[in-house]
Order: sequence, then C-alpha cells, then structure tokens
Amino acid sequence: MNRMKKLHIKLTFLHTAFAVLMGIFIIVFGYSVMRDLAVDFYGEKAQHAAALAAHYVDGDAVNTYMETGRTDAAYDALQREMDTMKEEQEITYLYLFVPEADYFTYVMEAKSSADPEEYEYSALGEIYEYSESEFTYLVPDVEAKRASQEVIISTNIYLYGTGVSAWAPVLDSSGELAAMVEVDIALDHVLTSIQRSVLFMVAVYVLLILLMILFQSLSVRRMVTAPLNKLTDRTLQFAEGKLTDFENDITTGDELQTLSEAFGQMAKDIMSYTDERAQMAAVEERISTELSVATDLRRSMLPDSLPDFPGRRYLNLQGELLMSKRIGGNFYDYFLLDNHRVGIVMCGMQSSGIPAAMMLVVVRTIIKSQFQIDRDLAATMSEINRQVYRTVKGKQQPVSAFVGIFDTDTGVFSYINASYDPPVVMRQGERYEFLAGQAYAPLGMEENVTYREMTLELRQSDRLMFYSDGVIGAKAASGDIFGTERLRTRLNELRSRHLNAEVMNQEVLTSVKEFMGTDESEEDMVLLTLEYLRGSRDQAQLTLASDMNRVSVLQDFLKEQMAANRITGKDYAQILVCAEELFSICCKYTTGGRVEVDCSLPSPDRLVLRLTAELQGGDGLLSEEATPVVRNAVAFIRNNSESLESETAAGRTTLVMTKALAKQAAAAAF
Repeated sequence: MNRMKKLHIKLTFLHTAFAVLMGIFIIVFGYSVMRDLAVDFYGEKAQHAAALAAHYVDGDAVNTYMETGRTDAAYDALQREMDTMKEEQEITYLYLFVPEADYFTYVMEAKSSADPEEYEYSALGEIYEYSESEFTYLVPDVEAKRASQEVIISTNIYLYGTGVSAWAPVLDSSGELAAMVEVDIALDHVLTSIQRSVLFMVAVYVLLILLMILFQSLSVRRMVTAPLNKLTDRTLQFAEGKLTDFENDITTGDELQTLSEAFGQMAKDIMSYTDERAQMAAVEERISTELSVATDLRRSMLPDSLPDFPGRRYLNLQGELLMSKRIGGNFYDYFLLDNHRVGIVMCGMQSSGIPAAMMLVVVRTIIKSQFQIDRDLAATMSEINRQVYRTVKGKQQPVSAFVGIFDTDTGVFSYINASYDPPVVMRQGERYEFLAGQAYAPLGMEENVTYREMTLELRQSDRLMFYSDGVIGAKAASGDIFGTERLRTRLNELRSRHLNAEVMNQEVLTSVKEFMGTDESEEDMVLLTLEYLRGSRDQAQLTLASDMNRVSVLQDFLKEQMAANRITGKDYAQILVCAEELFSICCKYTTGGRVEVDCSLPSPDRLVLRLTAELQGGDGLLSEEATPVVRNAVAFIRNNSESLESETAAGRTTLVMTKALAKQAAAAAF
C-alpha cells in the first residue's frame, strides 16, 4: 500500500471518527440538556404550585379539622380549589398533610379526571409512614418550617415511576407549622418522549455518516490523492535535479492547483533567492525571538485569580491589558496579603523594548517581596523606592507607580501615588470623579523618599478604576488625545447601564479604539477596576435580574442582613416570605429586566425593604383594581408588616414595605 493510499484511508477515517465522536457528543449532550431542562421546569412548576396551594390554606382551620375529624364548607371549598389546581396544572398528586416525627396524617388529597381508575384517594385522618427519601428531604424542611429548597427527583411515585416533588409549609396564626402541602409531578411520559427523539436522531445520524463515508472516499480519491501523486513525483524529480521545466497539468481549480503553480514558480526562482532568503530568515528569527521573549515576560507578570479567603466575595477585581505594537512598559498586579487585605499595584515606564520588559520584572519582584514584610504602607513604599533607585541608578529609567492596600473587612483603601495617573472613583452609583491626593516623584528618582499614605473608605457598590497613560493618551487620526475628561464622561455614560466591572473595562477599551479608529495602539492600554460589594449592617443594596429563578439570591441577601442584625424567629420568616411576594410582583409586571433592592434599618425597631423596577401599572398595583393574585399577595404582605406603600418617579416604581421588629430583635440589632 503506497503513501497516497494511506493518506486516502487516513483522511476518510479521521473525518468519519470526528463525525462519530461529534454525533455521540451531540446526542449525549442533547439528551442530558433536554432531561435537565425538563426536570428543572417541572421542579420549578411543582415548587410554585406547592407555594400557591399553601397560600390558600388556613393553618388554624387545619388544626380544627385534625382535632375534630370533621370537615365544613370551607374544607369543601378548599377541596374544589385543590381539584381545580390539580386539573388545570396537570399535577400528578396534590395533597395536604400534617407531619409528625415518623409519619404524616392526610388532611386532604386533590382529585382529577386524569387519575387512574384503580387509584384510591386518601381521606382526612389517614396515616402514611415516611419513605427513606422523605426522611432525607422532607423532614429537615418540616423541622425548619420552610418550603423545599431544591428540585427533588423521586423514582418511586406511585403508579407513575420517576417524577419531581416539592412542598411548602402552612403556618397558623401563631406562626407555628400547621401542615405541609406536597406536589408530585410524574416525568415518565416526558422522559420517554425525549428518549424517542434521541433514538430518531441516532438513526438519522448513522445514515448521514454512511453517506458521508461514501462521498468522502470518492472525493478524496479524485480531488486529493491523484493530484498529490503527480505533484509528489515532480517534486522528487526536481530535488534530484532531473526536472528543469516544470509543466503544470493539475487543473483541479482549487488549492492543489494553486500549490502546483506556486511550486513551479518556486522551482524557477529558488536558486537566485537562496542566499537572500537565508539572510532574511536570520533577521526574522531574531525579531521573532525578541518579541516572543518580551511578550512571555509581560504575560507572566499578569496576576492569577485571587485565592479564596473570607472577604473574597466582597471584592471584584477585573483587569485588562491591551498590548501595543511595540514592546511596552506597563503592568498591573494584585495579590493577597492576609485573610482580609489585598495589595494592588499599577506600574508604567516611558521606555520600551526588552530592557523595559526586564526592568518591569525586577520592579514587580521588588514590590511583591517588600509586601511580604509586615509594616505600614509608607515604610514599604520607601524601601521599594530605595531598591528601585539602586537598580536603575544612572540608567534614567524612573518607574511611575500607584500602590495600595484594600481591606475587605472595613472597605478602607490605603494608597500612595508615585507620579501615576489618579484613578476615578464612583460612590454608590453616583458620578465618577478623579481621586484627589498627593503625587510623589516616580520610583527611582531619589534614593531616600518619605511617603505619607492616603486613605479612602469605600462602601457597597463603590468602584475604583485605574488606567494607564496609554488609555488617556490614545491619539485619533486628527491628532487629538482621548484625555481624562473623555474617560470620565464615558464612564458616567456607562454608569446608568449597571455594567459589571469586566464589561465596563471592555466598553472603555472599545470606546478608546473607536476614538483612535484602529485596534492597534502605540502605547499599552491597562485598566484595572476594583468594586466593593459588602453592604453595611444598617443598609445594603442588591441588583438582580427580574427572574423568579433569582429569588434565592434575594433570600440569601436578606438572610445575611438579618443575621448581621440578629433578626430571628417570626420576623425572620415573615420578612423572607413578604420579600418573595414583592419580588414575584416585580418579576411579573416589570418592563426593565432588573430589580433594585434596598434593605435598611432606619431605627432599632423598624426594617424597611424597598424594591424598585419599571413596573406596568405603577401605583395601581396596590389598589383594588389589581389582579386577584396581586391583591392576595398585597393583603398577605400588609397582614404581616406594618405598612406597604408604592412610590413612582421617572417611570420607576418603588414598593416600600415597613416591618416593625419584635423588641428582642430590635434590641439585638442595635
């Protein structure tokens, strides 16, 4: 078997193997995704249905039914409501029960025309012992008086097999658990449909692979193997000096014909260019090596992600480095000092090339080594300057630097500016302004310099953006420079879009490149954005998408604030439930796509929760003209809070709930 035949077989085999592997991946991935989507969809549906059913149940009435064993008109009305819900939402099982330690007692089970004829409904007072999975998932939620926190997949739903389950608590007027509502939805029919679709995909894909193998084999033989045989024979003849006139008869009309023509031209000119090409190759190798070394050096200086530490979730650091056409002299760095402090460095040099790249490596090493010594920032900076001076003495290579330490516990940023461009700061959504403060001489200008550190206290949502000369010094074709005012103006334009730090950096760089009219810069462009995410004890904010899938984020935010203020018991539960109802209203009627949350304690005995969004209906959402679901939610919130009001301004509506705290909670909070 000659090499061309081997190539023919290899190409066919590789394409076939790739198609098979891709098909396996698509089928497995598609089935996994479809199954996960189905489980998530029906799990969320079960959770919502359980919460809605629990909302209609009177906990005190349940206690009465269990004590007397008798029903009444309200029980019958609730039965009809449950039946309707089960029928309309295609729920497999919907029942109300009173949980005990090892079993639960049925209060009611919903009925539907779709139920199997052989199924026997459970009546008031019937007892059911917990299964192993119910001990694992249900009992902890019963003890915590909470709804199910995740999608529960059951494999033994009676008469149906696999399905999802969810439950929600029913509390009586004293806040105690009266009963639980459970919803089960069977998934066998859904999974069977998915499996059939996957099998059909497999059959179609196998047929396509067979057709592809046949077509590939014929095509490779005609379009690749035969022309390559000709080209190989002539190349070998040329190498042996037997071919002096290269006649091109490969007319495939594609890259092989182009290759054949190019080789013919090369064969005619190769001898005359041999010496020149050797010299050019040497020059190109030297330039390529220099660029590669410098690029590798600079990339090695970029920081890795910060390791996990107690204050990590309160700090967002995002950096961007757009390298210039030449070898520039700028870098940024950040590193963990202890379990709550992070060092931040911005450096730049006017020179460029390999010497500048090597110098920055030395400066970075000096800075990081000095930060390992436990002393104040001013003393550390003095020693850094002294060592840089001894390194660059007589070389006229001063280094501009901005060095700081950020404390995630207090929000205090201590810094010293050695002739670097001052960063811009945004406080709690207000306009960006340049950070004022004394600027010292560049590092290495004098040996002994006494520094004084400056401090800036950041609060939740405050941002600091550091930038290099390459950003504000970028030039347009007209000769104009981007400048600090354009930078501040652009940041204030982007501020209203509530972009995260990474996207903000990218938008700024895009604006600079659009100003220049090119993607290539004469100077390095460096951006580093610091965002502080920790709220204060008495007030904190949160912005999230208007999607009920994000309600857990809202609940975690409120739990953290209430834990910080030692709010527990009934107040804790009522605030979480009321917040979920308010968020549900915002998600249903918003037109803006996001919800802003503000949680504050203006006094020891008051908690105020504000949810702001662009809502259809505005103030009318709290009126009697609202839909029944909204009216019920509003009534529930008002029954469990001091007041619920709405405020509308500039097309945005704020729902304001005021909650009076129990005396012991208020005393603990302050």
